Amino acid sequence: VGGVADVIFGHPVAGRMVQTTYPASFVNQVSLFDMNMRPGKSKWPPFTNPGRTYRFYTKKPVLPFGYGLSYTSWKYEVVPSVASRDGVDRVGRAALDLEQVHALVRGDTDVKGWHEGTGFFVNVTNTGKVDSDDVVLGFMTPPGAGRGGVPRHVLFGFERVHVVAGESVQVYIGAQLEHFTQVGEDGQRRVWPGEYTIHFGVKDTLEHGMGYTEIQLFAE
Repeated sequence: VGGVADVIFGHPVAGRMVQTTYPASFVNQVSLFDMNMRPGKSKWPPFTNPGRTYRFYTKKPVLPFGYGLSYTSWKYEVVPSVASRDGVDRVGRAALDLEQVHALVRGDTDVKGWHEGTGFFVNVTNTGKVDSDDVVLGFMTPPGAGRGGVPRHVLFGFERVHVVAGESVQVYIGAQLEHFTQVGEDGQRRVWPGEYTIHFGVKDTLEHGMGYTEIQLFAE
């Protein structure tokens, strides 16, 4: 009841969809007996699978995972430096050294190292007239996204913040080293080098005044 009252009276609220809202046609796109998350051929009629969840669904959802609106408007800006284990490669992109990830996959170092990683500082500006909370979502699109079982994108972190109208707050969102690996069909985890797109917010909400920005990160 309290949550509904906050919405009705315009109190500061912030919420995000915690699931993907599929179109009604989804029930005809994949068999009830097909439990595969990844898209591809199916053993059961209609013999196809468009994928499940925001990580693998290949069609356009009614509302994507992470969708949410606000009584105010927002602007995101990534501070132009990776927070840790960082550098800048020769063409000016943020760069990440995967040497420790290789060691973790080989088993040469303590498994606790998986909890280490890199991170990003994001300036969150309330560009509207209402003081409000905002939930900043951090996603990454890996190299080869959507092909060969690689996810289309992955949520790697989030942060809730309260921002007064007209002001900015800086948040930190970290990404663990395991996010720079992929597990193949053989069940083996492998280092996944290449160019990653790091984006904050949900692009579908940008036209409604919500924050969205993205950067490129090269991992090798």
